Amino acid sequence: MDALEALPFNIGRPEDYTVENLSFVVRLASELGADVVKTAFPTNGSADDMKRIIQGSLVPVIVLGGAAMGDDEALLTMVSQSMEAGASGIAIGRNVWQHENPPAIASALNAIVHGGVDVEEALKRVE
Repeated sequence: MDALEALPFNIGRPEDYTVENLSFVVRLASELGADVVKTAFPTNGSADDMKRIIQGSLVPVIVLGGAAMGDDEALLTMVSQSMEAGASGIAIGRNVWQHENPPAIASALNAIVHGGVDVEEALKRVE
């Protein structure tokens, strides 16, 4: 299986993570033959914005975590909105390893992705 990380204008440029830019690179990656595409959640985006990006893809889309947020509620909200939008999963790294309690935040993420719990319920696992 070939996975491709699709980001507009390279990594670390969240100002360029617009719905239009992400839609373009995700669609392009899927047309070029990726079996799975990993991409960012649009900056200041919503579940509806992410849904537009995912709907343009020919293959499953996984949402990456990006830079360490330092805000559990923001992270869990982004993941919840991604799943609501139809993402096939998440690829969260530094927001877990750099967390003060990696097992707790991993459990909260798992509860949203695999258990379908809401953000409020997931936050209880981190407190």
